[in-house]
Amino acid sequence: MVCANPRVGKTTLLGLLLGEVTAAERVVVVEDAPELRPRCPHVVRLETRPGGPEGGRAVEFRDLVRQALRMRPDRIVVGEVRGTEVVDVLAALATGHEGCMTTVHARAADEALVRLEGMALLAGLPVPAIRAQLAVSLDLVVVLGRDPDGRRGLRQIAQVDGAGPNGRLRWHDLWRSAPAGGSA
Repeated sequence: MVCANPRVGKTTLLGLLLGEVTAAERVVVVEDAPELRPRCPHVVRLETRPGGPEGGRAVEFRDLVRQALRMRPDRIVVGEVRGTEVVDVLAALATGHEGCMTTVHARAADEALVRLEGMALLAGLPVPAIRAQLAVSLDLVVVLGRDPDGRRGLRQIAQVDGAGPNGRLRWHDLWRSAPAGGSA
């Protein structure tokens, strides 16, 4: 999962990572607006659609994530998780598809995990189920940020270690940038 504040480069990084996918892999990309331009050779794109004024049915993230699972993907990429669709995204990530990716707005790995928990709570999942899903669904959280001078870049790479004895998710930094103006 890639996280950052708006306009820091989450989608750009996701696109670069997708550029490393091999030709043999089938990638299903789910977005609400076509922002990702993956260069991998075997891509299926699914986009949300609002309901039409004449009764056309809306197509939501939740619908598309479920459909993506039926397409025999090697990787599933969800452009950005913003709400209750997180339940379906976590379920998809927990199916064993290695290298699945998504983005979320957060400033640090711990904030991203809390934000995902909050979205899943809004969807009606109980906390133990949410934490169990996060523990089996996420391997890494990559955090991007912006320096005070406006430069964008990598801030943190955290590994999700699963749930601890108290049920809370455990994680540890694999790498963290030095704070601006100081040392790590």
